[in-house]
Amino acid sequence: MYSGGHGYFGTVLPAFGQTSSYFAMQNDYWLLVGLDTAYKQASGGKEGVIDDDQVQWLGPILREAGSRKVVLFTHHEPFTLLDDNNGGNLITALSEFLESGKIVGWYWGHEHRCVRRDAHSKYKFQGRCVGHGGFPEQRKHLGNASESPDFGSQWRYLKGPEDTDIPGGWVLDTANLWVPGFEEDFAPNGYMRLEFRDDRLIEYVRAPDRANIYLNDL
Repeated sequence: MYSGGHGYFGTVLPAFGQTSSYFAMQNDYWLLVGLDTAYKQASGGKEGVIDDDQVQWLGPILREAGSRKVVLFTHHEPFTLLDDNNGGNLITALSEFLESGKIVGWYWGHEHRCVRRDAHSKYKFQGRCVGHGGFPEQRKHLGNASESPDFGSQWRYLKGPEDTDIPGGWVLDTANLWVPGFEEDFAPNGYMRLEFRDDRLIEYVRAPDRANIYLNDL
């Protein structure tokens, strides 16, 4: 997108017969919704924007979803633990859908880290930041953040800000072995694989060499 999005709008979307940069696809158990949080974003801005056209498009799709579980995908985060923005209008614009209880998961990037969020206290969905695909991000000091007793010392827990409903979460925090000579200076890279088995959604957090770091149901 730094180049103007020509590859996405000029090549990828036409290849899929897609006329819009947001989309939905479903099977008997799941409805997956990809939203465009960048198209109406102010030039140079950090926060995502959901415009009215997407909200109006999404309403009928969710109303006809039946018993399907809904998962959202966006570039921008709805809230943050490690960045300096407040998520733009994403929560506000989508609040009527979040209140329905159908949205069980929300995956985003923008922040170049991997963070497994607690369930949202009000809307109950599980949030995942998976923006650590390859950008060299400086490793932030997490202070006295506690290590996980269940899935390893490479995960550190950050609490959500007080007097907010922003959930805390587990941050993947290890040396980046893929930046020789500067391993301790950069946050880890990797990716997440999602596997849908009927009504189950299984998450795999993986290192660049495909080694599993974390595996569990959403």
